Amino acid sequence: MLSGGNKITYSLAHLEAGLRSGDRRMPEEINRLVTDAICDYLWTPSPDADENLIKEGHPSERILRVGNIMMDSYELLSSKIIKENAPDKYSLKEKEYGVVILHRPSNVDTEENLKELV
Repeated sequence: MLSGGNKITYSLAHLEAGLRSGDRRMPEEINRLVTDAICDYLWTPSPDADENLIKEGHPSERILRVGNIMMDSYELLSSKIIKENAPDKYSLKEKEYGVVILHRPSNVDTEENLKELV
């Protein structure tokens, strides 16, 4: 933390920086762009995220590829996930079910869009 007069500033980092959908109608996309613009450290999951940031004019010295936090989270929790044994708990048979995550407002906020996806 640095203090300059009455102003206190913090260094900020964005984990999963540089990810882009290209759809600026999505609030999440605007949040990504703004967050990357104000952060000092841009921690990316992939080469394409690095490229997105460079194309947007972010200095390469602020960009550091740190890997995929979603995979890291899974690895961290995999033993707990396996121990939970959800397929048996819910009487699911192998190859007869799937897991889907739907969280984008444009996908789930209207019954019509959700039905189309399901």
